[in-house]
Amino acid sequence: MFAMGKYQQAELIYLRALKDQTVIRTVELLPAIYKQLGSVYNEIGQYNKAIENFEQSLEIRLKQHPPTHLFVVSLYSNLGSAYQNYNDLEKALIYYYKALEVKLNRVKPDNRELAALYNNIGAIYKQQQNYSKAFEMCEKALKTQVRVLSAHHQSLITSIGIFSRGKSFQHDYNKAVEYLRNIFRIQVSSFGPIQPTRTTTQDTLAAALSYHKKFKECLDIMKTSYEMERENLFS
Repeated sequence: MFAMGKYQQAELIYLRALKDQTVIRTVELLPAIYKQLGSVYNEIGQYNKAIENFEQSLEIRLKQHPPTHLFVVSLYSNLGSAYQNYNDLEKALIYYYKALEVKLNRVKPDNRELAALYNNIGAIYKQQQNYSKAFEMCEKALKTQVRVLSAHHQSLITSIGIFSRGKSFQHDYNKAVEYLRNIFRIQVSSFGPIQPTRTTTQDTLAAALSYHKKFKECLDIMKTSYEMERENLFS
């Protein structure tokens, strides 16, 4: 039901399950039910209930597994998301960083998971107007994503787009432009000159240059972007 988006029915099923003595006595099932119920509440905007159920699940999981276990780390991310939605940004950061620390210390970290965490942490710093930290996290997400995602992947496009929003360019213009240029070079060398994230990078770079009144360089970038798009259309 949850996967189908039928949240009210899913909520009823999970609440009934929590009254079932068999479920209550099943070591692995009970925390899984709390987690699923938390996910339902997170989706329907009842964030306080989401937090309550995720914390119930985490409490049980920590009695069963070490803090580095997959189940525990997943709940750190869930709680980070719920607290972020609840606008308790400091608590959200605490849980996201807990998840990040464990994932970074794995022998073979999942780069997609790391990129998602960097993006989430960056979004919080941006919301707090801590633009230097937001930029740092976005940079880490982009470096991670470029290694593992295809050129047209939406996550990569979204990360690059962060540079075009907010006031990041006001605070570290030189680094923003330098990094966007580096990303563009990586994209061309990895995927070739004709691909969607390359256009997004160029457009964002042009926006940064325009914001700081570097109009000639901005125009050059826009011309290059147009010419490459034209080649794509007629190739």
